[in-house]
Amino acid sequence: MDIYMPEKMLILKFRKNDLSTDSGKQIEFSGASAMKFFGIPANKNSDDYEFIYKAKDDYKSDKNDTRIQVQLKRSNQRKDYKIYPPKSFEDGYYEGSLKDFLLKDLGLCERNNSNDYLVFYEVGEKKIGFSYYRSDSMFVFDKESKKTEKNNDSYNLVFYGAPGTGKSFEMKKNTLDGSVVRTTLHPDSDYSTFVGSYKPTMRPEEAVGNSKNVKEVIAYSFVKQAFLKAYLGAWKKYSEMEGGNGALPKQYLVIEEINRGNCAQVFGDIFQLLDRSENGFSTYPIEADDDIRKEIERSFKNDYKLSSVLKINTVVDGYISSIPGSDLSHDVQEGRVLLLPPNLYIWATMNTSDQSLFPMDSAFKRRWEWKYFPIKEDVNKKWYISFGEENNLQKCEWWRFLKEINRRIGDLTRSEDKKIGFYFCKAQKGEIKQEAFVGKVLFYLYNEIMRIYGIEDFFTDENDTKEEPISFQSFYKEDGSINASKVEEFLKKMGLVQAIQSVKSYTIDNDNEEISANELIHKTLEKYIDKNNTESAEDIVKKWNSEMGLNLVTTEEIDEADSLEDGHGDLIYIKRVLENDDLELFIQKVQEKFKIKIKLSTKNIKKNK
Repeated sequence: MDIYMPEKMLILKFRKNDLSTDSGKQIEFSGASAMKFFGIPANKNSDDYEFIYKAKDDYKSDKNDTRIQVQLKRSNQRKDYKIYPPKSFEDGYYEGSLKDFLLKDLGLCERNNSNDYLVFYEVGEKKIGFSYYRSDSMFVFDKESKKTEKNNDSYNLVFYGAPGTGKSFEMKKNTLDGSVVRTTLHPDSDYSTFVGSYKPTMRPEEAVGNSKNVKEVIAYSFVKQAFLKAYLGAWKKYSEMEGGNGALPKQYLVIEEINRGNCAQVFGDIFQLLDRSENGFSTYPIEADDDIRKEIERSFKNDYKLSSVLKINTVVDGYISSIPGSDLSHDVQEGRVLLLPPNLYIWATMNTSDQSLFPMDSAFKRRWEWKYFPIKEDVNKKWYISFGEENNLQKCEWWRFLKEINRRIGDLTRSEDKKIGFYFCKAQKGEIKQEAFVGKVLFYLYNEIMRIYGIEDFFTDENDTKEEPISFQSFYKEDGSINASKVEEFLKKMGLVQAIQSVKSYTIDNDNEEISANELIHKTLEKYIDKNNTESAEDIVKKWNSEMGLNLVTTEEIDEADSLEDGHGDLIYIKRVLENDDLELFIQKVQEKFKIKIKLSTKNIKKNK
């Protein structure tokens, strides 16, 4: 079954509370996504739409074409757009909110469906179709294509996923058993740069008479590109095994970043060759244009010379040559017809985060098999980010960083596409230095996420606690070196670095008991009374206040004040705790006047954000 892929669509992954039974919690779109998809002007805070349910795979098909009135309202705090029901319902519309429809009519719930998706697409002016997708069926691309246990059984295969998930590494590992021709698509790629065309080249001029002066002149000649090189190489290998035993030598055409090019323009009529029969040959051969025909015929006799005559007349059902007296074998050898042999594998990679200028149509996608690469930890690699000043470097676990950052990206974009994989930034001996971290990872986050979806929202955690954003330029000093303190600050704001809190404690007269600053007066006075237990409370108060000069104690009763008894049972009240400025003076006076030793010790304690 084809999946309808409209020109303009919005994929919403349910987030925390979207499917909560709490009627006060509304489903919402991120501000940037809503403004881009719905076209809501920046100065407009609300707009009305009609949502129409389109059942996928017959899920709740009895509810198909249910029409729901909704009002999108912008939140002043987060700038998101929440989906509210109208104040009154018109005839013919669902009497409830979108959330009511999802919970009551589609039977969704927070426990079972919180990882699932809604897909929205335009069906008319202010009319939005939407479908429900389970998480295990939600692939942006067609999952109906045949799945095989071995990648090598797939003639046309796309490795796709977020950047850094290991697609290119897996591609390299799986193509070691054959020859590889590699190319990369980009927005300027076309048929001529993918297949081949005539180009001006330099060649020696023919000598005249006995002249030994040979000049190079400009001449036009056909220049083969990646597809044609792989195509000719595959047939050459095929001819070497014609009539022999053993496996056919494999020829791979690897296309990196396939979605960055205009695939319709790049592949042209080769698109038809991608359909393969069970024997591995193209189901539908195509006619080659005259330039390509001549180059193939020449190549099969020279640089890609066939080892034997091809015997392939029976590999395509019902084939009849357009040339009287010819057949498929001759048509392929003479370049008149293009036909992919069974040892030619066309494999491609695709980053789902790349903003493709040219969307692939469903007919093109259907001719490929798709292998998804999820974001996962490489448990064999204990990578870490090093940050801080050179003489005091700290570490943050790379996988811990990725989990937190990808959670924020998912909450902000409602998409898996923009998340980053484990191999996004390469470590050197397990270490990702802060220069690489800022230049590659933070640059991506600021340029691809925060710039589009909002820097303020990125610095808002899952509990809606806002942190003051950090600008990207602040990660660099004026001389271009890394501002280590800002890297540490960023990681702290993400909750990934434990803040260091310095805790001071005191001991008196070499006792082992550690006491805090708030207890210092009480414990020191207690020690003094032990040593001078014959003095009265009045004498102690007078001596401590006059000689200390801090007015700390009194014999007058103070409600709820800390107190202790003198040697006669009379109470002494402590009037206040010591402030920072008083602490040093207090310790100095106690040691000078009363010969009581106070020792300060400081411990650094890691404190969670």
